[in-house]
Amino acid sequence: MLKLNPRRCEVLSDSILGLLVVLPPFTLIALMYDCGHLDGRDPVCSSPALQGIASFLQGMILLTAFGGFVVYLPIVIGAYINSTRYKYRAWKAGTLRKLSFTFIIWLITTCFVGLIVAAIVVDLLAFA
Repeated sequence: MLKLNPRRCEVLSDSILGLLVVLPPFTLIALMYDCGHLDGRDPVCSSPALQGIASFLQGMILLTAFGGFVVYLPIVIGAYINSTRYKYRAWKAGTLRKLSFTFIIWLITTCFVGLIVAAIVVDLLAFA
């Protein structure tokens, strides 16, 4: 049986963040050069292998847009809170590895979260 110790739980949370938050934007940017914009129509890529990836990414974007509050957002928020909690514990214990792959994924996610919060605040202040 696989036990979920703190290290494995942190890696699991960071893996979820990497797959759901970090990987899609970078993949989207990379596919835009070959497949064009993913705007709701069937993507047309020069390579058949990229066609499947582009269709999957477009489906993920649609899931996020229409079902994000029910499916996508709770998973991402839970993984982010869990990862942050373990990073804080490691920082307090003095064992935080700042050059590890999991820390870099968490840092990129934190930057995305900061940008989203800043955009919401600016948008709310514009209407005030």
